[in-house]
Amino acid sequence: MMRCRRVLAFTQTSTIWRCMANKSKDGVAANELKLKIEGAGTISDLFAIHARGSEYDSDVSVAATWMQLSKLSQGGESASQDQISRLVDATERMAAIERLSSEALANTAYGVVQAMQKRDKQTMRVLDALACASAARIDQFNSHCIAKLALAFATAGHRSPALFDTLVRASAANIDQFSPAELAKTARAFAQARHPSPQLFDALARASTAKIHQFDPDLLAHLARAFVQARHSSPELFDTLARACDAKMDHFKPRNLSSAALAFSSARLSSPVLFDAIARKSVSCIDQFHKRDLADTALAFANAGHSSPALFEALARRSIASIDQFSPAELAKTARAFARARQPSPELFDTLARASAAKINHFNPQDLSNIAWAFVKAGHNSSALFDALASASAAKAVDFDPQAISKTAWAFAKAGHSSPALFDAISRASAAKVSHFNPQDLSNLAWAFAKAGHASPALFDALANASAIRIDEFKPQGISNTAWAFAKAGHCSPALFDAFERASEAKIEQFDPQELADTAWAFAKAGHQSPALFDTLANASVAKLDDFNQQDISMTAWAFATAGHRSPELFDALARACAAQIDQLDTQHLSNTAWAFAKAGHRSPVLFDTLAHASAAIIDQFEPQALSMTAWAFATAGHRSPELFDALARACAAQIDQL
Repeated sequence: MMRCRRVLAFTQTSTIWRCMANKSKDGVAANELKLKIEGAGTISDLFAIHARGSEYDSDVSVAATWMQLSKLSQGGESASQDQISRLVDATERMAAIERLSSEALANTAYGVVQAMQKRDKQTMRVLDALACASAARIDQFNSHCIAKLALAFATAGHRSPALFDTLVRASAANIDQFSPAELAKTARAFAQARHPSPQLFDALARASTAKIHQFDPDLLAHLARAFVQARHSSPELFDTLARACDAKMDHFKPRNLSSAALAFSSARLSSPVLFDAIARKSVSCIDQFHKRDLADTALAFANAGHSSPALFEALARRSIASIDQFSPAELAKTARAFARARQPSPELFDTLARASAAKINHFNPQDLSNIAWAFVKAGHNSSALFDALASASAAKAVDFDPQAISKTAWAFAKAGHSSPALFDAISRASAAKVSHFNPQDLSNLAWAFAKAGHASPALFDALANASAIRIDEFKPQGISNTAWAFAKAGHCSPALFDAFERASEAKIEQFDPQELADTAWAFAKAGHQSPALFDTLANASVAKLDDFNQQDISMTAWAFATAGHRSPELFDALARACAAQIDQLDTQHLSNTAWAFAKAGHRSPVLFDTLAHASAAIIDQFEPQALSMTAWAFATAGHRSPELFDALARACAAQIDQL
């Protein structure tokens, strides 16, 4: 009996040792195969390894092959369809029978995404298999595999809610084990995948804050960008990030500087100390900046509203020197940044104009509209560039989205650059897309065509219908600008003006002085009767009259006089406001105001005395129409002013041929 037990024990021990020996041999073989795969210098060599008998029979061979394939594919060589099919079939088979370890699953997913640049059916098929296998074994994943797997699927743009839900739970459960690199990588993955996970981002924020001293400049910038991209608010984390960036600023490279600046500007969190530090560091190493860093840094500071003249001078100098290397997108971005930051740089804009005109046929619709907007916003005139922009934009108008359409039209109208062919092309492109325009785009487009004086009845009919449908979404500025545009264009649309009336009544307290004046002017110019609205406008204007400028005053007076709407209280208030600002009134406003009070039959001797004195002092600057309006106004009002009429007589005699 004892002998039997000894034999049995010996047999069991021998079996265990044989299993361990076999496992050791398998491990050695797997490692040898992995080394062979990693040593393959070409894709042909890589697949030849398996052709010689080493099939995809282990997680090591599958994962290593995909990883090596991803590296070799970057050299321009590509695998045959048959080779890819065999590898995909083997991967699916290994995933289905759970032969892939957590590390192999993560590496395989990463390799697939890097190697298969085309997201075809085979790629989706193998990713589906890997997603199912990974979700089922997620508890076996460590922090490194979690981060790598999440980033692989996010990079592929492969929607797999079930997998990402399991990754959320696994990440939250193991968050304290994550290294700084894994924290940043996971945040980036979930932000890129647009998978809602506020609890995970809260956990990432806490863990990152605790380990922030271990983050290098790259990771600090990546983490900030990820939270911004995910639109996850975390003020405490960003305060910590700002201090960490400031402390490690000496180690920041140009790419780190531009990335950090972009992240903090996008987060809309004020951090003047950090931006000052970034500015100083950027100026000190500006000659090392890549063209992309130049454009990104300029745009970040512009968006943050952080003034830094020294930085913008350095950015302008470096951009001018590197301008020939700029892509169309970088040219447009740089122009937009300097315009938004209100940083005058004539030499830079001249250089941008020449470079952009030379590459104009390579600009996409968004870049075309952005650079047109930028030059107008910066107040930099460039007829040659706008001629090139007009030609290129007209040719591509059908591809413009609503925002690009309205922005381009606005820019050309604001610049006063005549381009009938472009406006015709925009009109045709807009008519087909007008239902997709938002209220601001509708308003801007109507304003542009009216300002440019370009008739387009069909477009205005389409704009009227679309605006009336969405009138409740219009802000006061949109209401007043659109009403102004239709009145200026002389396009009759009673239904739209009825809608404007209702919307204005409902939002009148939100209107600023210019919006009140423009709305009154538009209704008067269009001849659209609306006594109730004019009463509302009068009350609102009286309440805000201290904030009216000279143009608001004269426009409001003109509008009420033209509409024939009596409002003694408003005209008394306008008279006082006008008298107080009389030194700021130009010839047009002087004559318009006098005309309006005379037309309205509102007596205001003090105002007319003030207008007479101011007009006589600058009578030589009056144009013929202003002279005749002023004479008519004083005569109609019955206000005697010998000094003014003597001045009017001399001025009229001097301009008699033009009257």
